[in-house]
Amino acid sequence: MDLSQAAFGQFASTDPATTPGVLNLTWQFVNGNGGGGSTPPPAGRTGQITGLAGKCIGAAGGVASNGTAVDLYACVGSATQQWTMATDGTIRNSGKCLDVAGAGTTSGSKVQLYDCNGTAAQQWLYTSGRDLVNPNANKCLGLTGNTSADLTKVRIWTCTGAANQKWNVPA
Repeated sequence: MDLSQAAFGQFASTDPATTPGVLNLTWQFVNGNGGGGSTPPPAGRTGQITGLAGKCIGAAGGVASNGTAVDLYACVGSATQQWTMATDGTIRNSGKCLDVAGAGTTSGSKVQLYDCNGTAAQQWLYTSGRDLVNPNANKCLGLTGNTSADLTKVRIWTCTGAANQKWNVPA
């Protein structure tokens, strides 16, 4: 049952002990912001996201925790290189969302893994030009410098169409 538009107010007393035919119901509210906690993520496509030289992006150091930077390195098939392009506009990895740190909007803002929280810092659009754009910042996911060296950091940058901002996502 969708109660996202429910209002608060006075409700009639329906004590099952004194009102015949009334059932005692327990409700659990789950925030409809696209998941997090024990709520499963919206279905989507899962696999590697590859960029320059066919290398993968993944959680730095192979650790998926809040604040972990995202970088480029050789595809090794690890769990932290597996991304879900969720139907709610998020990109998910190991139960976390791809997030622009501090909801940054300037070029060079850090991209990290963080608990999925429904904010604009975690929304991404994949364009026909193979850009991953954060609409809040109106910036593209890109590599620091035009290099495919392992451990190159992923940040957001003004969209230029350069090769270091082009991505192949799970089909």
